[in-house]
Amino acid sequence: MALVLFAGLLLARTWMSWPNPTVDSARELMIPARVAAGERLYSDVVAHYGPVSVWLHAAADRAVGLHVGTPLVLLVPLAAGTLASL
Repeated sequence: MALVLFAGLLLARTWMSWPNPTVDSARELMIPARVAAGERLYSDVVAHYGPVSVWLHAAADRAVGLHVGTPLVLLVPLAAGTLASL
């Protein structure tokens, strides 16, 4: 329980003060955006890692819209579930 509270405190303390996504991680944002727009992974879009993360992020882009905070819709509950399972 203390770990979950600590993680929540850190999340609240650093909320939206993370690196600039267009400079530091544009590839991680643009590959799912391109897949969400209809391009095919590995034939239209070069990707060096497995497809599951890209497909999940592309589904979040389609569901919520293309915003910088869209991956949070997917990743915050995923991290909470991981912490809860510990």
